[in-house]
Amino acid sequence: MNLKKVILSYNDIQNELPIYDDSYGVLSYALSEDRKKAFYNNPNLLDRSKPFIRLYVNDNVIVARSMNFTTQVRIKQNTFPASSGSSLFVQEDYRQYGLGAELMLDKVRDKSEVFCLSAGLSNMVIPLYKVLKYTVLSFPIFSLRRHNTYAFINRGFPLCLSKGLGWILDFILKLKYFSLYRTSHKLCSLYRVEEVSEVPHWVDEIVLDSKYDFMEVHDRKWLQWNLDNSYHSESPNRQGFYIVYKISEPIAFFMVTERKRDNKNVGRIVEWGIKGQQITEYDLILLALNSFNKDVDEIKVLTQDINIQTHLSKNGFVENDHFEIAFKDLKSNQKDIMDVNKWRIRYGYADSIMSI
Repeated sequence: MNLKKVILSYNDIQNELPIYDDSYGVLSYALSEDRKKAFYNNPNLLDRSKPFIRLYVNDNVIVARSMNFTTQVRIKQNTFPASSGSSLFVQEDYRQYGLGAELMLDKVRDKSEVFCLSAGLSNMVIPLYKVLKYTVLSFPIFSLRRHNTYAFINRGFPLCLSKGLGWILDFILKLKYFSLYRTSHKLCSLYRVEEVSEVPHWVDEIVLDSKYDFMEVHDRKWLQWNLDNSYHSESPNRQGFYIVYKISEPIAFFMVTERKRDNKNVGRIVEWGIKGQQITEYDLILLALNSFNKDVDEIKVLTQDINIQTHLSKNGFVENDHFEIAFKDLKSNQKDIMDVNKWRIRYGYADSIMSI
């Protein structure tokens, strides 16, 4: 075995690359046009000499990778650059050698950043983050099923039978969710919702004037980056940004995505914010339900707010998954940073909006 580490910067990727055997598709996955475009458009990328990807090569065969990008975190009214990553992968035959841990340690060793931050972690990689002494925060995901044909298809039922059984279950669930949908439609008569292609400047006032002590900075530039880029090409593949008006005054925003997963179309409410107290967060989530296309089978939302979680559970949402955020505080040494209630949490941490 002849393992060696190779680090390619953002500048390197634009030039002629070394010739390696990419039989496992490790590098080609990272260099897909959609993914590369998204990484290069990152508004927080200020230094193109920074690592774009770290690889492990064995006898000229690429066997592991970790992609890197810069984000920002806000710690008690101060903003700092943070290192984040994506697409950690080690080919199965090489997982016994600790290559994943080595690639992750590189970010920690880079003392130029105050923070390391990752999100949307798989169950396989969570123990590795804990071994490396990252703090891992877990948050419940709440789901609302709208169509159920996919569930029967995934269980091996014939298509015609799946459609019939799905229709019956859909009808039962519509009765169950009657109060939820009635409230959601009522809100549409109280507020005007407009989808826009450009994130307005006033969004920064909402996001940066947060009551929370800790958060990843999802300002206007960051939101626009996530609105304009995606790692996916299979339909449906949609990000939508919406402004909520009370008469003619903008009072809130929210952002949604739609993707195809396991024969079902999944919608997610990935970001939102409110000016003042003219609408509650829970009502804003209900309002966002109307923004999804009719063929979306399931809608997911993530919040750490216990009151909102209770309202969601009472009105038909089911807690059926979890979302992890891992971070390592390299310099700020905040004693209360592990308190979940002091974080502003959304589905859209790191590159989750573009990847999930």
